[in-house]
Order: sequence, then structure tokens, then C-alpha cells
Amino acid sequence: MSLSELVPVSVCPPLRCYAQVGSSRYAICGELARWRRPGAHWFDDKFVCDAHREPSDVAIAGEIAVRRVRVELEVFVAGASRDAPFAQSEALARISAAVIQAGGVVDVQRVRSAFVAYPATATSGLQNALVGVPR
Repeated sequence: MSLSELVPVSVCPPLRCYAQVGSSRYAICGELARWRRPGAHWFDDKFVCDAHREPSDVAIAGEIAVRRVRVELEVFVAGASRDAPFAQSEALARISAAVIQAGGVVDVQRVRSAFVAYPATATSGLQNALVGVPR
């Protein structure tokens, strides 16, 4: 397979730094990548940030191969209003900001909400769950 055979996409999250930090191979830098470290083949290229750049790295330009990860999940957020459109748009804005901070792009398929009843066991633990959470 060649680079020209890969599926072209229009939703392109920003590239993140591949550099390993620490002893775990799963601990990567993840900051915004601005440099490409050419590999032996087009699929071996690595992308790095300013802090992990080496003299042989080149600026990212042109068509490149990237493993784009798609995560499908449902996220539940307590609405900050009784009004559905306001509660939904505010929740979406907060979640979008978190995803962008993590280096992702949000592709919204639908947003829904409903009035639900929290059981007493859930509400008794809510304040304890928020201890140490930045506000």
C-alpha cells in the first residue's frame, strides 16, 4: 500500500507529539506537534513538538499519513439549566473544550437530554465526588 492509497479525510485533528516520556511506553508527550521525524517508510514517520525536536526533524508539510483514532462513546453531563436548548449547548461547549484540550476534534452527531430522577444514593455522594476537583 502506498500513501496515495490511503483514505483522504477532511476532519483532521491536530498532530500530537509521539515522544515517550517516562518509563512507560504508553506515556507520551501528546503536545502539539510541529515537526516530522522521517522514518524509513512513509508509515514510519513520527511527529514531535518543539521540546522533543531533533536537528534532523523537518517542518510538517504536504500530505502525510496519520493514524486517526475514532472513539465512539456516550457522555452524560448534568444540565446547568432546566431549558433543554441552553442545557444541551452549554454541556456540548464544555465537552468540546475538554476534547480540544486533549488534542481532539468533536464531530457532533446528536445531543439529547431528558429529565431524570437521581436516586438518594447518587445525590448523597455528589459533594464527596467533587472534593479536589478544580472549579
